[in-house]
Parts: sequence; C-alpha cells; structure tokens
Amino acid sequence: MKKLAFGLTMMLSGAIIMAGAMIGGGLEIGGLNAGSGTWYTISDSASTRFFITLGLLVFIVGLIVAVIALFQRSIVSNPKD
Repeated sequence: MKKLAFGLTMMLSGAIIMAGAMIGGGLEIGGLNAGSGTWYTISDSASTRFFITLGLLVFIVGLIVAVIALFQRSIVSNPKD
C-alpha cells in the first residue's frame, strides 16, 4: 500500500510541476514578448521546457510505480486477507 500511495503522490507532484511550468512559461512569454510582432510558444522558453520535461518524467515514473504496486497487490494477494 505504501508503494501505491508513493506512486500516486509522484503522479500528483509531476502534474503540479507541469501545470506550474505551463502557467509560468505562458506568463514569461506573454510578458517578455508582448507586442513584438513575433509568435512565441511555451516551448521557446528553455526553463519552461526543462520543468515540463521534469514534471512529465516524475508523472510517468509515479504511474509506473503505482501500476506495478497495484498489480503486484492484486495478483499476489493472500486469500486470507
């Protein structure tokens, strides 16, 4: 049960990191490049790209940990429990 909770916590943390990076990247791009006449996207910011990648990796690792813990628990469960 601890591994499942750990995996779900990692998934939540990764999602929060990604959401924060997207919000921060949008604010950075909107503030720095406003009125410049050039179209910029969130992927043009190096720090935003790093934190989105970091959040995605944390989310995927948490998903893998949670799925492994869930199937390990359900397949190898003790019938006396």
